[in-house]
Amino acid sequence: MANKFFSYSFQVERTKKTGIIFVIFVVVLLVGAYFFYKTKNNNTSFNGISYNIVFGINEFESNDCDKAYRINSEKRTCGTICINILKQDQNYEKELRKNMEKNGFILADTTNKKINNYNWNYIKTSGVDPKINYYISNKSNKTYVVEYIDQTSYLPKKIKSSCNETTKKLLTSFKVK
Repeated sequence: MANKFFSYSFQVERTKKTGIIFVIFVVVLLVGAYFFYKTKNNNTSFNGISYNIVFGINEFESNDCDKAYRINSEKRTCGTICINILKQDQNYEKELRKNMEKNGFILADTTNKKINNYNWNYIKTSGVDPKINYYISNKSNKTYVVEYIDQTSYLPKKIKSSCNETTKKLLTSFKVK
């Protein structure tokens, strides 16, 4: 009787079953992790512009934006991103600057930022919190405007660094097609 339960063939059969169950478990775990990653980090394309939606960014409705996203970290809001796509308007930057200065904002000089091998005009406010950053680009008879309102000045350093990392991932992923 003892020979039946402790025989070599019985141990091999039991080991094969355990190995198969383990392999199935690992495959299911990897597939689940892949789908979780894809739902949290995906590439979105919208009207000629594409960007990555990374973990910590949630879409919300806004009447002023074509697409609006709230950036969160540890249950706190880091800022908002507003994407507008307009008919090509070469004077958009001048009009924006004029309206912002009329409303009391101090704007820094326009600089060029290269994001994914494409040049964007970059304008930011100075001397006020929250800081407002504008990325403006003209291509294919369209004007692309990305407005980022940075609300991290009131957050602790740990959360602020997490917010800045998430925001940087999003802003550096913009591609104009």
